[in-house]
Amino acid sequence: MGEYLGDPYTCKIIPDDYKIPNTVWLAGDHVYIVTPVADPLVVHIRSKVLAAQYREYFWKIWGKGEILNK
Repeated sequence: MGEYLGDPYTCKIIPDDYKIPNTVWLAGDHVYIVTPVADPLVVHIRSKVLAAQYREYFWKIWGKGEILNK
Protein backbone atom coordinates (compact mmCIF):
# COMPACT_ATOMS: atom_id res chain seq x y z
CA MET A 1 0.00 0.00 0.00
CA GLY A 2 3.03 2.27 0.31
CA GLU A 3 2.99 3.38 -3.32
CA TYR A 4 -0.57 4.69 -2.86
CA LEU A 5 0.20 6.87 0.15
CA GLY A 6 0.13 10.59 -0.43
CA ASP A 7 -2.32 12.98 -2.02
CA PRO A 8 -4.89 10.95 -4.01
CA TYR A 9 -5.78 14.09 -6.00
CA THR A 10 -2.33 14.74 -7.44
CA CYS A 11 -2.50 15.43 -11.16
CA LYS A 12 0.51 15.27 -13.46
CA ILE A 13 1.11 16.17 -17.09
CA ILE A 14 3.29 13.80 -19.13
CA PRO A 15 5.30 14.53 -22.28
CA ASP A 16 3.45 13.94 -25.57
CA ASP A 17 5.77 11.03 -26.37
CA TYR A 18 3.99 8.92 -23.73
CA LYS A 19 0.35 9.82 -24.42
CA ILE A 20 -1.92 7.11 -25.77
CA PRO A 21 -5.50 7.55 -27.02
CA ASN A 22 -7.26 5.38 -24.45
CA THR A 23 -7.93 5.04 -20.74
CA VAL A 24 -6.91 2.02 -18.71
CA TRP A 25 -8.58 1.08 -15.44
CA LEU A 26 -6.95 -1.51 -13.20
CA ALA A 27 -8.85 -3.44 -10.54
CA GLY A 28 -6.91 -6.33 -9.08
CA ASP A 29 -6.15 -8.64 -11.99
CA HIS A 30 -8.80 -7.01 -14.21
CA VAL A 31 -7.74 -4.58 -16.94
CA TYR A 32 -10.34 -2.36 -18.64
CA ILE A 33 -9.25 -0.48 -21.76
CA VAL A 34 -11.64 2.29 -22.85
CA THR A 35 -11.35 4.01 -26.24
CA PRO A 36 -12.48 7.65 -26.51
CA VAL A 37 -14.77 7.50 -29.52
CA ALA A 38 -18.42 8.44 -30.17
CA ASP A 39 -19.45 4.88 -29.28
CA PRO A 40 -16.83 3.96 -26.67
CA LEU A 41 -15.39 0.48 -26.81
CA VAL A 42 -14.48 -1.22 -23.54
CA VAL A 43 -12.17 -4.22 -23.55
CA HIS A 44 -12.11 -6.25 -20.33
CA ILE A 45 -9.18 -8.59 -19.80
CA ARG A 46 -8.57 -10.65 -16.67
CA SER A 47 -4.87 -11.32 -16.40
CA LYS A 48 -2.54 -10.95 -13.43
CA VAL A 49 0.46 -10.62 -15.76
CA LEU A 50 -1.12 -7.92 -17.94
CA ALA A 51 -2.41 -5.99 -14.91
CA ALA A 52 1.06 -6.08 -13.33
CA GLN A 53 2.63 -4.84 -16.58
CA TYR A 54 0.14 -1.94 -16.85
CA ARG A 55 0.86 -0.97 -13.22
CA GLU A 56 4.60 -1.02 -13.90
CA TYR A 57 4.10 1.11 -17.03
CA PHE A 58 1.89 3.56 -15.10
CA TRP A 59 4.50 4.11 -12.37
CA LYS A 60 7.25 4.65 -14.97
CA ILE A 61 5.16 7.29 -16.73
CA TRP A 62 4.02 8.82 -13.42
CA GLY A 63 7.67 9.40 -12.54
CA LYS A 64 8.21 11.34 -15.77
CA GLY A 65 5.20 13.61 -15.26
CA GLU A 66 5.22 17.15 -13.89
CA ILE A 67 2.83 18.01 -11.08
CA LEU A 68 -0.04 20.23 -12.16
CA ASN A 69 -1.24 22.94 -9.72
CA LYS A 70 1.29 22.13 -7.04
